[in-house]
Amino acid sequence: MIKLKRFFEGDRRTVKAKKNILYSFAFKFIDAIVYFLIVPVTLGFLDKYSYGIWLTLNSILLWINTFDAGLGNGMRNCLTVSLARGEERKSRIYISTTYLLLSMISCTVFLLFLIACAFIDWYSVLNIDSSLVPNLSEVIIYSFFFFCLSFIFKIIGNIYLALQLPSVNFFFIAAGHLLSLLIILLLRLICSEGSLLWVGIAYSASPCIVYLIASIITFGILHKDLRPSFKLIKMKDYSYELMNVGINFFIIQISALVLFSMSNVVISRLFGPGHVTIFNITNRYMGIALMALNIIMAPIWSAVTDAHARGDEQWIKDCVSKVRRMALMFGVVLLLMLAISPIAFHLWVGNAVTIPFDLSALMCIYTFVLIFSASQSSFLNGLTIMKLQLWTNVVETILFLPLAYFFGSLWGLNGMVIAMIITNMPALFFNTIQVTKIKNHTAKGIWMK
Repeated sequence: MIKLKRFFEGDRRTVKAKKNILYSFAFKFIDAIVYFLIVPVTLGFLDKYSYGIWLTLNSILLWINTFDAGLGNGMRNCLTVSLARGEERKSRIYISTTYLLLSMISCTVFLLFLIACAFIDWYSVLNIDSSLVPNLSEVIIYSFFFFCLSFIFKIIGNIYLALQLPSVNFFFIAAGHLLSLLIILLLRLICSEGSLLWVGIAYSASPCIVYLIASIITFGILHKDLRPSFKLIKMKDYSYELMNVGINFFIIQISALVLFSMSNVVISRLFGPGHVTIFNITNRYMGIALMALNIIMAPIWSAVTDAHARGDEQWIKDCVSKVRRMALMFGVVLLLMLAISPIAFHLWVGNAVTIPFDLSALMCIYTFVLIFSASQSSFLNGLTIMKLQLWTNVVETILFLPLAYFFGSLWGLNGMVIAMIITNMPALFFNTIQVTKIKNHTAKGIWMK
C-alpha cells in the first residue's frame, strides 16, 4: 500500500501521467479480452469463408486511419499548447477548424470511392465467389461509409490525448469493440442465418456510435469550454498551421504502414504464405513489450508538449532520463521473454507451428530497436521537432525492400528480420542523438527543425 502511494507521488504532470498509464493498461486488458471473444462469436455467426472476406476487407479499410493527413496528431499538439497557455478561444478554433477539414477530406474520399466502385470488380480483385456472397458491393460501401464517419468522430480521442488523458482514448477503443461484440451476439439471437452485411455494419458503425456519444457528453457536459462552433472556424489563418504540423505525422504514419505491409508481402513472395504465419506469431509475441511501451508513452507525448509550452524544460530533461532507463529495462524483459519463448509458443499454438529459437532471438533484437527508438521519438513528436525523423523514415522505407530481398534470399526468415533491424537502426541512432542534443541545449540546424 505504501509503495502504491509512493508511485503516485511527484508533480501534477507526472502523477497525471502515472494514473493514465495504469488506467490505460486496464482498458487495454479489457480490449484484449473482448478481441479474444469477438473472433469465435463472429465465426459462430458467419462461415469461415465469409469471415475471411471480412478480415480482408477490414485490413483494407484500416488504411482510412491514415487519410486524415496527420490532422489528428497535428491538432493534438496545437491544442495541447493552447490549453497549457490558457487560450480557450484558440483551443476552440483548433477543434472547430479540424472538424471541418476532416469532414471535407472524409466526404471527398467517400465520393471518390463511390465513383471508383462503379469501375471496380470487387469479386475479381478479392477472388471471391459471387454465388456465395451476392451483396459484396453493399457490404463494402456501407462499411466504408461508417469508417469515413468514424474518421471524423474519432477526433474526440485526440482531444483527450491533448488533455493528457490517453486512458480515455483507450476506453473509447475498448468500448467500440465491446459494442461490436454485443451487436453480433444480438444478431446471432435474432437472425436465422449469418449476414456479412450486418457484420460489416456492426464492426464499422460501433466506433461511430461510441465516438458520437462521447462527443455529446464531452462538449455538452464535461468540457463545454472546448465545444466546436461554426463561428470559430478559421480556415484562412489556422488550416495551414494544422496541416503543416499534421503532414509530418502523416508521412511518418504512411512510412510505418508501408514497412509493416511490405514485410508480409515480401515473405509471402519469397517463402510462401506459411512463413508469414511463423513471422507474425514471433512478431506478435515479442510485440507485447512494444505494446506495453506504447501505453506507457501515450501520456508522455502530450505531457512533453505541455511542459515545453509552460517553459518547464527541467521536467523534460528528467523525463528523458527516466524513459531511457525504462527502455533499457524493457530490454531485460525481452530477454526473459526470449528465454521462455519455446514454452510460450507451445502453450499458445501447440504443435501447429514451429518457431526457430534463432528467429525469436533476432525478433527480440528488432523489437528492442523499435522500443528504444519509439521512446525517443515520443519526445520529438511532443516538441513537434520532426523534420529529421521524417526524412529518416522515408529513407528507411526506400531501403527496406532491396535489403529484405537481399538478406531474405541469403538467410530466409532470419535474413528478413536482419533487414528489418538494419532498416530501423538509423531512426534509433538519429532519434537518440537528437533528443540528447535538445536535452543539453546543443541542437542547431536540422536537429531543431
